[in-house]
Amino acid sequence: MAEKRPTVYDVAERAGVSIATVSHSFRRPERIRPETRELVLTAARELGYVPSGAARSLAHGSTGALGLHLFDLLLPQREADVPGTGSDTELLSSIVSAARAESAPAWFAAADRADHDPRVFPLYVDEIQRGFVIECRDRDRPVVLSQGSTDQSDVANTVGRVDGLAIFPGRSSADQLIDILGDRPVVLFSSRPDPRTAQVNSDNRNGMRQIVEHLATVHGARSLGWVGETAGQFDFAERFQAFTDAVAARGHLDMRVIDAHSLDDDPTLRGVEDALRSGDLPDAFVCGSDQSALVVLDTLQAAGVRVPQDVRVTGFDDVLAAQLCRPALTTVRQQFELMGRVAAHLLISEPAAKLTVTLGVSLTVRGSCGC
Repeated sequence: MAEKRPTVYDVAERAGVSIATVSHSFRRPERIRPETRELVLTAARELGYVPSGAARSLAHGSTGALGLHLFDLLLPQREADVPGTGSDTELLSSIVSAARAESAPAWFAAADRADHDPRVFPLYVDEIQRGFVIECRDRDRPVVLSQGSTDQSDVANTVGRVDGLAIFPGRSSADQLIDILGDRPVVLFSSRPDPRTAQVNSDNRNGMRQIVEHLATVHGARSLGWVGETAGQFDFAERFQAFTDAVAARGHLDMRVIDAHSLDDDPTLRGVEDALRSGDLPDAFVCGSDQSALVVLDTLQAAGVRVPQDVRVTGFDDVLAAQLCRPALTTVRQQFELMGRVAAHLLISEPAAKLTVTLGVSLTVRGSCGC
């Protein structure tokens, strides 16, 4: 006879609290005192409780499905209104209404422009997702896609429905996720190595060293200006540290942080604008991501500054928009699709593995650096 799975009642009994307190501890943690919540989490870990109503589907065995959790900060942020069409809901409702009335098909130009902006899609999360889905398809495993934040309540909704879970951790630490994962295998993308989980990362440090070496050796750059976050998310922090280390190792290079704020907070780069007004531009802008580099290109070109004749610009990631902009962006290419496939492989074939897989990167030189 299969062993009975622990329930919310079991957790409540062990922790000495009500079932409502157990539920709120995972779904509405702000309503529970920290010490009470810790009692609940401890009891849940000890019992192997999965805090999700969907866990009932696992009562008679595994689902066979693997999960991929996409956090909000990596999802394209659609405006409430698409210009000229009203809200997204109104647009979709009008299309369905037109179909019921058998009206002639309409062309929604504004919506088409939004859907085909390469700065919005595909981004690196989309390419990793493609690799994950391809590997699961090839291994005959269904995929559950979920989205939201990476706090425990959002992730808990997915955990109970899958045999293993891959997560983009964003600004959340592994500590914030481990509590509710139980014995499920988990893979974190672009995350600080942690012996409790598996990670799939890219070689950020080597990629940034290649950029600094290329700018200094091939183009004779003497001053480099950093644009991008310097802390917070693991990828950005590691790239910035590698940048400062590479500059220091050469000895004769000058560097300064020109703009370190997150584009999620402000889509403009005030630091770059200040450097333009003062006329104090570096020989090259080194950006922590392609998205930052694309904004730098826009800002410079709007001010009449020529790239690469007046100043060089580099990025990191090699998203589609980096290849299509003019000049095309010199950047570091990550193996996104392979990252997704490796994560799925670990969950399927090496579910007990707690290792960090770091994939190589490649410097891709294009027009924005002068090549």
